[in-house]
Amino acid sequence: MTIRERIRYTRTIYQLTQQEVADGFGIAKQYITQIETGKKIATDERLEEILNMVYKLGEAKKKGRLKDVLKDIQEQNKMNLE
Repeated sequence: MTIRERIRYTRTIYQLTQQEVADGFGIAKQYITQIETGKKIATDERLEEILNMVYKLGEAKKKGRLKDVLKDIQEQNKMNLE
């Protein structure tokens, strides 16, 4: 199983949408679609970042904290840009 397949598989197991994963990065849903289908070139490091985000969001969703975690991540991303 490739890392792209693992991203999609893990996201599906956690019942996360591509939009939820994209929201975790503050990017467009289409980027996640292109990553999963192999239409977008990405480094192994970037693919691992996406997979780790899927795990993080999936565990948060299991605990009923997905919205809180997404909000925290988005606020953190804003601070990193300033």
